[in-house]
Amino acid sequence: MSTTPADRAARLTQLWVDHQPAIAAFARRRVDAATADDVVSEVFIVAWRRLDEVPRDERAWLIGVARNVVMTQQRGSQRALSLVSRVAAQPRAQLVAEDDEGAERVDLARAWSQLAEPDRELLALTAWDGLSVAQAASVLCIPRTTCAMRLLRARRRFATLADDDGPRPSFVPPTKGP
Repeated sequence: MSTTPADRAARLTQLWVDHQPAIAAFARRRVDAATADDVVSEVFIVAWRRLDEVPRDERAWLIGVARNVVMTQQRGSQRALSLVSRVAAQPRAQLVAEDDEGAERVDLARAWSQLAEPDRELLALTAWDGLSVAQAASVLCIPRTTCAMRLLRARRRFATLADDDGPRPSFVPPTKGP
């Protein structure tokens, strides 16, 4: 079909203009907003790579690609959670020596796996992704004050779960500004 790089770029641009809103809506109905953006990006990367294979029914093909991307991401997330659960379920002696600092990591992994998904997401956004409370609130589409309260409660739950098997962990995500 398209032969020159300019023709390919024009075709991809037209696919984007014609179908990006539908693909984004499809993704947002299945995953959170940030992941939906990643899904849309991945769909159009696949479309670029397979541009000559895109059939006449472009929208259906692109939605099929989006569905596959979502399912692949969900399988990856499930595998990661399963791994955390398996590690957390192992007796401490099998993983590390009692006096090893790795024991604390096992306790933290166990506590992390016991947290509800919304708590893990909020803690990850602030601690790992370095977002402020206001930024995390924006990502989660909730008011800043609600986010701050949920973060406080998530930190408390995490600390309580981590305290169940020993001393309080040194990891408590720092509070970022508003």
